Amino acid sequence: MRITSCLRRLTFGMVVSGITLVSGRAASIPITNASFESPLLSPGAWTATDIPTTVWYGNGPNGVWYPDAGYFTGSLPDGNQILIVGYNEGSLVTQSLSATLQADTTYTLSYYLGNRFAGAIDQGNPISLGEYSVSLWANGFLLASDSGGAPDAGSFLLRTFSFDSGANPTGDGLAALSIQVSASGLTSTGALAMAEFDQFTLDAAPTSSSTVPEPTSWILLFSGIAGGVVLRRTVKKRA
Repeated sequence: MRITSCLRRLTFGMVVSGITLVSGRAASIPITNASFESPLLSPGAWTATDIPTTVWYGNGPNGVWYPDAGYFTGSLPDGNQILIVGYNEGSLVTQSLSATLQADTTYTLSYYLGNRFAGAIDQGNPISLGEYSVSLWANGFLLASDSGGAPDAGSFLLRTFSFDSGANPTGDGLAALSIQVSASGLTSTGALAMAEFDQFTLDAAPTSSSTVPEPTSWILLFSGIAGGVVLRRTVKKRA
């Protein structure tokens, strides 16, 4: 019975390993200052005009903010600081990445969208969550975008969207990827607004149709299947 149990566990492990290796592997694409912890601020402070770093570039009102108590419940998605975009006028923030657009790859961009408590006041004015858009680009070509998230007041909401590059993407292997974050600075009704973001991540994985298993993957998979056949015959003989 012990031998049979061991064989079953071994067979199961080999099959699972084979399937795992056959499936595509996702890789994380680096995003500098992805949670906006630079520059380091004190509670309640924010940077004026734009983000003072050399990786996120913007125009219009934007910056880094360290929200103090009263704006959000609980902790922020990551760290102590967030990105703010738009304030009574449109604003755009972008970062060019080191990665380039590759064929047969699925890119998945995730981020947290914030919504400070309704009625929170800034310089005497109530601030609401404004119209915004987060998009993935490659050398001036829009690949995919996301907007319309509506977190509960005082909270953050995880948003995710994907792009499948296909067999012949524009600028394959040459087009540098970039992330753009924009906000109108107003709500759909024209009220003063701002959009807040935190913790951007970008993953790339081979599309299922393009995944070519490695030789070791096939060996593990078929070894697991063969082990299952041997185990079944052994059990039948004992029966």
